Amino acid sequence: MNVDFNPHKIAKTNILLDQTLTPAQNNQNTINSIKSLSVKFNAILVTAGGWTGGSIADADYVEKVKLMNKVNLYPAMLAAHLSTKYLAPNGLVVFTGAAAVYKEPQPDMIAYALAKAGTHYLASHLAERV
Repeated sequence: MNVDFNPHKIAKTNILLDQTLTPAQNNQNTINSIKSLSVKFNAILVTAGGWTGGSIADADYVEKVKLMNKVNLYPAMLAAHLSTKYLAPNGLVVFTGAAAVYKEPQPDMIAYALAKAGTHYLASHLAERV
């Protein structure tokens, strides 16, 4: 199964997102589509993402944060949510993270660092402690 703005030619099922909808609307449409299929997934992989530079001093920092959340954090949030309902026992969730956001401050890529820190938090939140 593929959830994306574009169909994947070898996917048996494509759930298409709509650029004109909000992330919340796309999430709800995705949830409704998956719910109607009555499936469990062995793995949920998030390959969505993007990058932009910039600092908190930039005039457009809010727009950059919105963009990085839209392309990095929101897809991870959807995958995390879906994993709570549709992941098979012992299933795997994989996020695209960024080690650089933990190694040292990243003042030249604040929006990206904030979004990836949120993604890392989701991974930690979902991790099963054995």
